[in-house]
Amino acid sequence: METLVPERRMVGGLALRQDGGFIMTGPNVAHWRDGEVRVLLERDGVNSFNDCHTDQQGRLYVGAIRSDLDDLKAAKTSGECYRINLDDEDNQGSIFHTRPVVVGLPTPLAAV
Repeated sequence: METLVPERRMVGGLALRQDGGFIMTGPNVAHWRDGEVRVLLERDGVNSFNDCHTDQQGRLYVGAIRSDLDDLKAAKTSGECYRINLDDEDNQGSIFHTRPVVVGLPTPLAAV
């Protein structure tokens, strides 16, 4: 077993990249490849990014936590869901754009 990112305080989710490395969430959303870490997304007021999931187009969806993680009994603050799109126009496959998206749950799940 090998530790790839020893200085990272926490990891909320991982997604493998087809072209190598992986994307991890936590204090920010970052891409790790061959020992190098590149931050893709940070937002003021976001304490952590949690789960991450990909879709068939290769876009990454991450949840943002704004609540205080050190005091779990404190009042909760709503977070957001971000979609990170891979912009392949320059054939580099390395530029990501972000914007908040609203995600609606299917009716059976919304009642849970």
